[in-house]
Amino acid sequence: MKKFLSVLSACLIFTALSATAASRDFIIGDETNKLACTLQTPKDINDYPLVIIYHGLNIDKDMLLLTKIADKLEEENIASLRCDFNGHGKSYGAFENMTIPNELEDAKRVYEYAKNNLKQTSISLLGHSQGAVIAGMLAGELGENNINSIVLLSAAPNIKDNAIKGDFFGIQFDAKNLPTNLELPDGHKIGKEYLKTAQVLPIYETSEKYQGEALIVHGTHDELVPYTYGIKYYELYDKSEINLVKKASHNFVGQEGDIAQITADYFKKKAE
Repeated sequence: MKKFLSVLSACLIFTALSATAASRDFIIGDETNKLACTLQTPKDINDYPLVIIYHGLNIDKDMLLLTKIADKLEEENIASLRCDFNGHGKSYGAFENMTIPNELEDAKRVYEYAKNNLKQTSISLLGHSQGAVIAGMLAGELGENNINSIVLLSAAPNIKDNAIKGDFFGIQFDAKNLPTNLELPDGHKIGKEYLKTAQVLPIYETSEKYQGEALIVHGTHDELVPYTYGIKYYELYDKSEINLVKKASHNFVGQEGDIAQITADYFKKKAE
């Protein structure tokens, strides 16, 4: 039964580690296509459920929300794998060349690495913002036979709606005559290809192919993505639950610990 809840509040380069270390940084690929990753595992456990964590636009894998989630998962004997998408953090490429389709390809590479190289007993996905769009679409492509469960935090499918309208982060542009690039408030520039591909993304069509276990978490005070988009994802999946977090922002600022607990509890329940 679906639950609707409201809450209050292949070249690999590894760093040197001790045998009992719970976290390690490494690179998938070479300098031309490297993805900087962090694997965090429960200590002294060889086989573990694994959650792959995908960050949002213009953030990176070390965002406070995501590191707190990884720490809480470790406490529950669940491993996590976080990687920077292209154009972000320490991974390959320029930010201006990043698109959702090529991030989806990055996400597939991370999944294949986890599937083929880690001693995991199951693989689940978690994404935040644009990373939640990626997680939903990847789950749709892979299906519930390959993905144990998913958690979508502040999912941002309105990226497509905004690209079609010609309004991105409050910046207006001609949607029918796209600019070479679009400068964001922080100075970063997204390229024309990002906007072009965003306009035709089959976000819901691909995501709904996954019909496994899903948890949707969205803040009622999300300033970037209205929580109605979270409800749309909830309606997309038959085996879904939703938490609408009262007064929470897009990045759950000040409530990171609460979100980490919610997600860890969910993944622990689904791994049992």
